[in-house]
Amino acid sequence: MSAHLHVVVFNVPWPPNYGGVIDSWYRLLELARLGLKMHIHCFEYGRGRAVELEQLGRVTYYARRPALAGLMSTEPYIVSSRASVQLHNNLLGDEAPILFDGLHTCHYLADPQLAGRRKVVRMHNVEWSYYAGLAGMERRFFHELYYREESRRLKSYEKILYKADAVACISPSDTQYYRGKVGDLSFHLPAFHPFEKINSMPGKSDFALYHGNLSVAENVQAATFLIRIWEDIPLKLVIAGMDPDYKLLELVREHAQIQLLPNPTEQELDQWIQSAHVHVLPTFQQSGIKLKLLRALFQGRFVLVSPDMVHETGLEPFCTVADGEQEWKEQLQALASKAFRPEDAEERKPLELLYNNRQNALRLMQSLFVQRPQ
Repeated sequence: MSAHLHVVVFNVPWPPNYGGVIDSWYRLLELARLGLKMHIHCFEYGRGRAVELEQLGRVTYYARRPALAGLMSTEPYIVSSRASVQLHNNLLGDEAPILFDGLHTCHYLADPQLAGRRKVVRMHNVEWSYYAGLAGMERRFFHELYYREESRRLKSYEKILYKADAVACISPSDTQYYRGKVGDLSFHLPAFHPFEKINSMPGKSDFALYHGNLSVAENVQAATFLIRIWEDIPLKLVIAGMDPDYKLLELVREHAQIQLLPNPTEQELDQWIQSAHVHVLPTFQQSGIKLKLLRALFQGRFVLVSPDMVHETGLEPFCTVADGEQEWKEQLQALASKAFRPEDAEERKPLELLYNNRQNALRLMQSLFVQRPQ
């Protein structure tokens, strides 16, 4: 295949060790495997440049603009900080289609000089709603103020999506939301991920696992909820993830039954995920598809979630859902006594079809090069 594509990525997607960049990395990887020639435009701010990324296509790195520059813009900061004259010039260098990875990267979506180009936006969630949720969890005044203002700007900014030829949404609920905004431009494109087959091991173990980026307020809130309810539960609790917040470190010290595993390697995390008896994944806001949920379903045993984790995702039948502290404790008690059976893993087989990277990459290519998906 000689087709060429520009991809504007919101962050360096290697290593693929948190939600948004997992989807980005495995989407780029699958497009490269299909023979697509890509110019990857990548914003670099703290993760460093990646040789692995440069094996997938031509890569140009750009620096994000400083926060103070965003004060003079009416755009959301996550968008205005990714404006770059160099990027603009590179996009104008040929007539290839453009994939904008996240609303973050859409500064040039409505640019008149790109009016004739095929343009598709990959949406990771409803960004304004996500930022409103962050504001609700934030206890620092100026941080809360920033999240609320960013949420307001993001909600207003969504109208730019009319300038796209298609909007590829990560979950069924997000697809419905954006159909209300941009009509049939919106279509469901499931998350890209590293798993080909369900690899859940039958049997039991003596611990439950929560994993995530432990510096993010949403995940700190989820881990704190688990610590609070973890009394008289016949399982140990392991909390694993990057850069744990100091509040979690203090809380865990008070509980002999709870272990904190900071900054595990991917290999270590894989072992913990496959060995856990129950994956405990509470969340308190709805936002796209959580990649850690897919990871638990493809690799792990029982998965216990709160309603917001699976709301209108299509993943509800594959999880146990608990709402409120008492129901969480009751479900943990029930699951602790069960063994995960081969039949339980077999029931997850439909996920291999829905979350098939090859088929979903082909569907994305159709939206980029042929016609809008129906």
